[in-house]
Amino acid sequence: MAINLKKIGHITAIILIITGLLVVWIGQNMIESDFVRNNGLIGVMVVVLGILFMLGGALLTIITFISWVFGTLANRFGFKAVFLGIGIIGLSFFVYKLFVPSGSFIDPIPVGIIDGTIYSGPAFTEDKVKVLNPNASIMLVRITDSIIDGYPWFQVAYNQSSKGYIWGGNLCAQEVWTNGLSGRCPSHQQEKTMTEFDSYNIDSSTKPIDIIEAIHKMLPGNWQSSTYSREFNEQKEIVYDENVIGRWLVEIDDNYSYNYDVWLKLQYNGKYSYKSNRYRISNLNASFLGLKKGLDYDFYKKDKKLTVKEAEKNN
Repeated sequence: MAINLKKIGHITAIILIITGLLVVWIGQNMIESDFVRNNGLIGVMVVVLGILFMLGGALLTIITFISWVFGTLANRFGFKAVFLGIGIIGLSFFVYKLFVPSGSFIDPIPVGIIDGTIYSGPAFTEDKVKVLNPNASIMLVRITDSIIDGYPWFQVAYNQSSKGYIWGGNLCAQEVWTNGLSGRCPSHQQEKTMTEFDSYNIDSSTKPIDIIEAIHKMLPGNWQSSTYSREFNEQKEIVYDENVIGRWLVEIDDNYSYNYDVWLKLQYNGKYSYKSNRYRISNLNASFLGLKKGLDYDFYKKDKKLTVKEAEKNN
């Protein structure tokens, strides 16, 4: 039997919608009842039945509401006009989402970031087109589908008319970085920061962002162990023989205690990619770095040799 959308009465539609909502409510109460917790297999069957009730009630409510509204409009304006209106509204919404920034993208954002590098495309392998001053401002144009380390790339506008791409992990907004904990903005940095990190002795007042900020300040430099030599710069790059061969980042696993698990993640490029790994940071200060992977423990001492960036500053 065909359903004539034009003939669904207002009272009938309201009754069906209320019935659907009531069935959803009954299903929800079946799932959350004490009977379910205390009756094993029978309780599981009640949960399944409750889910079916909720799905059935939801479908009844949604289908009735759509049919009621659509039928009322079609009865007044005709099917062609209604379909045309739906098409225009849908197309307008698509165009709006495509070309108009969302509400959070309207106001300019102070850069204030560790690395204000603008790239020609949404990837670290693209050309660097500009390094912004921390006092500069950018406008977010759109978010891209390119995601690295859990942070999306943004297309941004700067210097009034220029456009480029910036990694979301470096984007500063208010007191913390956009999309994650990667350190404080310069304008919100504490007067005193940690000078030493000991994973087995963390003060109860210490926050994850305090740890990350301190590591970002202490880690850059040349580190030597009995078997390895590593150079990390302030741009979160891994350097070997004055060439950038990868990137480093800090991650924290919050185990709901004060002893956070802090990790140094090394991501190498090209032929070095087989070395990519993650190490637990056990200790770090101005001259000592302890890294642990499984049962293996390596310790490094900071070499007095200047990094490439430090040498450039001195010159």
